[in-house]
Amino acid sequence: MKVVVFEPQKQPYVAQIEESLNGYKQTVGEELSFHPIQMDDGTVFQLIANDQAVLHNLPKNRRLYRGDTEYDMVRGTFIIVQLNEIGDESISMDEQYIEFIISNDFEWATEDDIDPIISSFNF
Repeated sequence: MKVVVFEPQKQPYVAQIEESLNGYKQTVGEELSFHPIQMDDGTVFQLIANDQAVLHNLPKNRRLYRGDTEYDMVRGTFIIVQLNEIGDESISMDEQYIEFIISNDFEWATEDDIDPIISSFNF
């Protein structure tokens, strides 16, 4: 299935991965954390990150805003997958959302960013 991959210090890109936990782990790492994202039109996505990224001191990646000023910072590679209408199954991402996500890349993290816990954020 098509997903958008965010690696530290790289532009986001589309990748074809296996639609399974193993496919996610091959891209992100062994320990996974899942964070829902809902667009204004109701389309649901999942941000999948490495749950142990801070512990493993993975490189800082992107800032994810929760409101205007408060943000969380993600370490290591993460992916965004689209979910079906019910929100219980991953599906290949629609081209319109791929274009939107890539053109609205998150802010890149800097060395000054601290490691808060990811909760929810605005897209």
